[in-house]
Amino acid sequence: NDVVQGAVICDGPADGAQTSTTLGTSILLVTFGSGNPNPDATTEVGMYYRVLSSDSSTPWNECTSAAHATHASAWQIIKAGADLYAVTDAGIAGTIGDYRVSQCPAGLNPTLVTSWGNGIEVGTPEWIITGLAAIGNAPVAGKPDGLYFYDLQTRRYENVLKHFELTPHALNGKVTQSVTGGVVYTTFDGGAFFFDGVAVSEISPSKLWKALGKEVPSARITAIADRGDGI
Repeated sequence: NDVVQGAVICDGPADGAQTSTTLGTSILLVTFGSGNPNPDATTEVGMYYRVLSSDSSTPWNECTSAAHATHASAWQIIKAGADLYAVTDAGIAGTIGDYRVSQCPAGLNPTLVTSWGNGIEVGTPEWIITGLAAIGNAPVAGKPDGLYFYDLQTRRYENVLKHFELTPHALNGKVTQSVTGGVVYTTFDGGAFFFDGVAVSEISPSKLWKALGKEVPSARITAIADRGDGI
């Protein structure tokens, strides 16, 4: 249950000041979903963070508590603009994933459960969120039934790949990655789609192989690297 589910570099508290509201320290914040990452308190849930400004700092600061009494838990976590977004509902991670995204505004301690707002539904509960990324200040969530973009005008998540609602797959969106100019969403059969915040285009490698006259078996994409001039 202590598998790392997400990580983000953000503003946070200093070493040994897990509940402090005084921030200004660059930290690496790691989430564990609904797992129990603290080996000394195996019933507690929460996060860990490491201060990045000093090699002599405490290796890892534990931010765990029983029944979310103090500390938050989450699955995937990202930064969009200055704020943090995570797959969690008001700082409480669902048991086996979640279909909601909560926001932690800049200036609040992200390890505290009280810093996270109510979760906003992404689609319906049938499918949990499998990937989380950002386009500028807006979060984008990958799910088995499509790619959901947070519309700042309607203040709701809209599916920009609605045809996957008819043919969902549990491995769709496992790689939902921010790249230059947008986000890439991948599917279980090796497909890939690029969303720039306005329109979606298919960039599946299999289309390239066919154009080159090559027969390459379809395989699921497991990682994406952004080189700036290419993906």
